[in-house]
Amino acid sequence: MNVSTLKQFIKLIEQTIPARKNLVLNYLNNTFNFQQDIYLLKETLSKIAQIPQENNNFVLRLNDGNILRMEAEYEVDELKKDIYFFEHQYNNFITYLSKTHTDFDQEVKAGTEFLQSRNIQNFITDRDGTVNNYCARYNTSVQSAYNAVFLSNFSRTVQHAVLLTSAPLKNKGLFDISVLPDKAFILAGSKGREFIDINGTSGNFPIQEEKKNILRKFNNELSELLLNREYSAFARIGSGLQYKFGQTTIARQDINQSIDLQKSTDFLDIIKGLVHKTDPEEKHLAIEDTGLDIEVILTVESANENSVKDFNKGHGLEFLNKALKLNLHEGSNLICGDTNSDVPMVEKSRELNTSTSAIFVTREKTLKDKVKSICPDSYFVSSPDILVTILNQISNH
Repeated sequence: MNVSTLKQFIKLIEQTIPARKNLVLNYLNNTFNFQQDIYLLKETLSKIAQIPQENNNFVLRLNDGNILRMEAEYEVDELKKDIYFFEHQYNNFITYLSKTHTDFDQEVKAGTEFLQSRNIQNFITDRDGTVNNYCARYNTSVQSAYNAVFLSNFSRTVQHAVLLTSAPLKNKGLFDISVLPDKAFILAGSKGREFIDINGTSGNFPIQEEKKNILRKFNNELSELLLNREYSAFARIGSGLQYKFGQTTIARQDINQSIDLQKSTDFLDIIKGLVHKTDPEEKHLAIEDTGLDIEVILTVESANENSVKDFNKGHGLEFLNKALKLNLHEGSNLICGDTNSDVPMVEKSRELNTSTSAIFVTREKTLKDKVKSICPDSYFVSSPDILVTILNQISNH
């Protein structure tokens, strides 16, 4: 298949999922039959290399006929890491990783020392930017096989392991891009409003029917809008279109600024107009603009005020704790994140149990200070690869 459109590129990356799942299972079961699956990964890399490039960006067509210039650093780098991991010894792979990160060895050593004296019972972590490297497009941010191996190893050392993300759970969500083996992690999407437990049972946060209907009405309006060729590109760039449980995300820009700035701003105004049309009294929907993504979120009632507020990951963690009987008040908890949106998880865990530790992937002093003020027992690293290596090292102690 010659890759000339973004749709074809997405399909190419999706086709690596079965191979990566096989690699993970074979590795964890000490069945070293990797050749066929590694060959597929190498073929995928070769096909990516054949895509035309301009100024170090790949050039692809969108559905509307426009040209998209994009980087594919995540997809290429993670394929290379997977191939190296399964073709070399573990120590060689760690050396390979260390060459891509400044102070890798020092951070891993200090992080391992930080964690090894703590008997963690519950491990709750964000995904992107925390235990998974960032990708320019969510629907091609397929988990690497080496990453799944490292996380699976650590999950065996704790009672509960939870991946809690803002992304949807299914329909191009967390479940679909994960290559973790069954029973390794509880998968929680939409900030914890929906989950799949280790037995494959699904559950979700109770939402009033009135609110569901409001969001459903907005989603229908948005779907109609995106059928227009003028706006169809927004569903494919960056985070794309994500129908979450209790929330909808639509991209208006990507990290390469592929969309004309005025067109992006105009699209934001259009979405604001749709929100106002759907919820004129502003009782049910809140809108957040990150500059790249537009988040349309169902509000939750505030217990302390006569008002509504956005649903955050702290609410999600509280729901998961009750629904799945995580018993966060017992033992020790480890919370991992990389942005301010992950801080409510730390706050909720500390509220339930002072025996809470945190590891955040960040270089930002403001965020470090905020996390540290909430959870004094905190450690900070500079990349997801460093964090997952620490977790794997702990599982080998």
